[in-house]
Amino acid sequence: MVNQHDSPIAEKSNTIWLALCALSISSKKEAGNIIMQASDMADYYEYSLQKHIWIPQPGVSLTERDKEIIRLSAQGYTIAQTANMICLSEETIRSYRKALLKKLNVGSMVEAVRFCMNRGYL
Repeated sequence: MVNQHDSPIAEKSNTIWLALCALSISSKKEAGNIIMQASDMADYYEYSLQKHIWIPQPGVSLTERDKEIIRLSAQGYTIAQTANMICLSEETIRSYRKALLKKLNVGSMVEAVRFCMNRGYL
């Protein structure tokens, strides 16, 4: 699956009439993951294939610790290695990871890394 990421460039009367499109690996398993997000905003729009409309979605706010844990996961570090590197317990790292999956609405750390890379968080 690929992720289509559109960035609005110009609007007329609250209607987007020009957008820049980029494709990347999708963080979701199902088809139809089309998002539009301005580079300077956390909020975004997701296209509904069923309704054929853009639906506003709230952006995700990540703490520096969240980003650090995702970054280390992206680099292939295990829970034990991550805990050792940032001086936290393995259980704390597990708790952070579980909370991140819920916050990002994804099922694995691989999906979390893809989500963050697609949105420019990393």
